[in-house]
Amino acid sequence: MFESLQTQLVFELLLAMLLGWLMGWERKQWKKPAGGRTFMLIALGSCLFSIISIEGAQALAGRALVDPTRIASNILTGIGFIGAGLILHTHEHVEGVTSAAALWVAAAVGMAVAFQLYFLSILVAVLTVVGLNLSYATRKIVSRVARHDEGSTGEI
Repeated sequence: MFESLQTQLVFELLLAMLLGWLMGWERKQWKKPAGGRTFMLIALGSCLFSIISIEGAQALAGRALVDPTRIASNILTGIGFIGAGLILHTHEHVEGVTSAAALWVAAAVGMAVAFQLYFLSILVAVLTVVGLNLSYATRKIVSRVARHDEGSTGEI
Protein backbone atom coordinates (compact mmCIF):
# COMPACT_ATOMS: atom_id res chain seq x y z
CA MET A 1 0.00 0.00 0.00
CA PHE A 2 2.86 2.39 0.82
CA GLU A 3 6.10 2.93 -1.07
CA SER A 4 8.21 3.21 2.05
CA LEU A 5 8.03 2.85 5.80
CA GLN A 6 8.40 6.62 6.18
CA THR A 7 5.36 7.24 3.96
CA GLN A 8 3.34 4.76 6.00
CA LEU A 9 4.40 6.35 9.29
CA VAL A 10 3.52 9.85 8.07
CA PHE A 11 0.11 8.58 6.96
CA GLU A 12 -0.49 6.90 10.32
CA LEU A 13 0.49 9.95 12.35
CA LEU A 14 -1.65 12.25 10.20
CA LEU A 15 -4.62 9.87 10.38
CA ALA A 16 -4.32 9.64 14.17
CA MET A 17 -4.17 13.43 14.40
CA LEU A 18 -7.22 13.86 12.17
CA LEU A 19 -9.33 11.29 14.00
CA GLY A 20 -8.33 12.67 17.40
CA TRP A 21 -9.16 16.19 16.29
CA LEU A 22 -12.55 15.02 14.96
CA MET A 23 -13.49 13.51 18.32
CA GLY A 24 -12.22 16.57 20.18
CA TRP A 25 -14.04 18.94 17.83
CA GLU A 26 -17.32 17.33 18.91
CA ARG A 27 -16.43 17.92 22.57
CA LYS A 28 -15.50 21.53 21.88
CA GLN A 29 -18.87 22.15 20.19
CA TRP A 30 -20.50 21.37 23.52
CA LYS A 31 -18.03 23.62 25.38
CA LYS A 32 -16.32 20.77 27.20
CA PRO A 33 -12.90 21.32 28.83
CA ALA A 34 -10.93 19.06 26.46
CA GLY A 35 -11.29 19.90 22.79
CA GLY A 36 -9.74 19.28 19.39
CA ARG A 37 -6.14 20.06 20.31
CA THR A 38 -6.16 17.85 23.40
CA PHE A 39 -7.79 14.92 21.62
CA MET A 40 -5.47 15.36 18.64
CA LEU A 41 -2.40 15.24 20.88
CA ILE A 42 -3.69 12.20 22.77
CA ALA A 43 -4.33 10.27 19.55
CA LEU A 44 -1.04 11.41 18.01
CA GLY A 45 0.99 10.55 21.10
CA SER A 46 -0.67 7.17 21.48
CA CYS A 47 0.02 6.44 17.83
CA LEU A 48 3.66 7.46 18.17
CA PHE A 49 4.22 5.43 21.34
CA SER A 50 2.63 2.43 19.62
CA ILE A 51 4.81 2.88 16.53
CA ILE A 52 7.89 3.07 18.75
CA SER A 53 6.76 -0.10 20.49
CA ILE A 54 6.15 -1.97 17.22
CA GLU A 55 9.33 -0.77 15.48
CA GLY A 56 11.43 -1.29 18.60
CA ALA A 57 10.20 -4.86 18.98
CA GLN A 58 11.02 -5.57 15.32
CA ALA A 59 14.45 -3.93 15.53
CA LEU A 60 15.40 -5.88 18.64
CA ALA A 61 13.84 -9.20 17.60
CA GLY A 62 16.15 -12.04 18.51
CA ARG A 63 18.59 -9.78 20.39
CA ALA A 64 16.51 -8.81 23.39
CA LEU A 65 13.34 -9.85 25.12
CA VAL A 66 10.90 -7.12 24.11
CA ASP A 67 7.19 -6.98 24.87
CA PRO A 68 5.47 -4.36 22.69
CA THR A 69 2.29 -4.63 24.78
CA ARG A 70 4.03 -3.00 27.75
CA ILE A 71 3.98 0.43 26.10
CA ALA A 72 0.33 -0.03 25.13
CA SER A 73 -0.66 -0.84 28.70
CA ASN A 74 1.21 2.20 29.98
CA ILE A 75 -0.52 4.45 27.45
CA LEU A 76 -3.84 3.46 29.00
CA THR A 77 -2.53 4.17 32.50
CA GLY A 78 -1.30 7.61 31.44
CA ILE A 79 -4.57 8.46 29.75
CA GLY A 80 -6.42 7.41 32.88
CA PHE A 81 -4.35 9.91 34.84
CA ILE A 82 -5.07 12.70 32.34
CA GLY A 83 -8.76 11.76 32.23
CA ALA A 84 -8.98 11.88 36.00
CA GLY A 85 -7.93 15.52 35.81
CA LEU A 86 -11.01 16.27 33.72
CA ILE A 87 -13.46 14.87 36.24
CA LEU A 88 -14.94 17.36 38.70
CA HIS A 89 -17.18 16.43 41.60
CA THR A 90 -19.50 19.03 43.02
CA HIS A 91 -22.16 18.70 45.69
CA GLU A 92 -24.81 18.20 43.05
CA HIS A 93 -23.20 16.09 40.34
CA VAL A 94 -20.07 14.80 38.62
CA GLU A 95 -18.80 16.44 35.41
CA GLY A 96 -16.18 15.40 32.88
CA VAL A 97 -16.59 11.63 32.95
CA THR A 98 -17.75 11.51 29.33
CA SER A 99 -14.84 13.68 28.16
CA ALA A 100 -12.43 11.49 30.11
CA ALA A 101 -13.91 8.38 28.53
CA ALA A 102 -13.71 9.97 25.08
CA LEU A 103 -10.01 10.75 25.68
CA TRP A 104 -9.52 7.08 26.52
CA VAL A 105 -11.16 6.15 23.19
CA ALA A 106 -8.96 8.70 21.37
CA ALA A 107 -5.88 6.95 22.77
CA ALA A 108 -7.24 3.61 21.59
CA VAL A 109 -7.88 5.07 18.13
CA GLY A 110 -4.31 6.33 17.92
CA MET A 111 -3.03 2.91 18.94
CA ALA A 112 -5.29 1.19 16.38
CA VAL A 113 -3.88 3.40 13.63
CA ALA A 114 -0.33 2.44 14.60
CA PHE A 115 -1.27 -1.24 14.46
CA GLN A 116 -2.61 -0.59 10.92
CA LEU A 117 -6.21 -1.18 11.89
CA TYR A 118 -7.28 1.77 9.75
CA PHE A 119 -10.89 0.76 9.14
CA LEU A 120 -11.41 0.01 12.82
CA SER A 121 -9.85 3.29 13.95
CA ILE A 122 -11.97 5.36 11.53
CA LEU A 123 -15.11 3.42 12.47
CA VAL A 124 -14.55 3.91 16.21
CA ALA A 125 -13.84 7.65 15.79
CA VAL A 126 -17.04 8.10 13.79
CA LEU A 127 -19.06 5.96 16.21
CA THR A 128 -17.68 8.01 19.11
CA VAL A 129 -18.80 11.29 17.54
CA VAL A 130 -22.20 9.82 16.61
CA GLY A 131 -22.65 8.31 20.07
CA LEU A 132 -21.77 11.54 21.84
CA ASN A 133 -24.21 13.48 19.67
CA LEU A 134 -26.96 10.89 20.20
CA SER A 135 -26.50 11.36 23.92
CA TYR A 136 -27.13 15.10 23.63
CA ALA A 137 -30.06 14.62 21.26
CA THR A 138 -31.66 12.10 23.62
CA ARG A 139 -31.14 14.40 26.60
CA LYS A 140 -32.83 17.29 24.75
CA ILE A 141 -35.81 15.13 23.79
CA VAL A 142 -36.25 13.86 27.37
CA SER A 143 -35.99 17.43 28.68
CA ARG A 144 -38.65 18.68 26.26
CA VAL A 145 -40.99 15.80 27.10
CA ALA A 146 -40.53 16.47 30.83
CA ARG A 147 -41.28 20.19 30.38
CA HIS A 148 -44.33 19.32 28.31
CA ASP A 149 -45.57 16.91 30.99
CA GLU A 150 -45.10 19.54 33.72
CA GLY A 151 -47.24 21.98 31.76
CA SER A 152 -50.11 19.59 31.15
CA THR A 153 -53.12 19.40 33.45
CA GLY A 154 -53.47 15.66 33.17
CA GLU A 155 -56.92 15.98 31.62
CA ILE A 156 -57.81 14.36 28.34
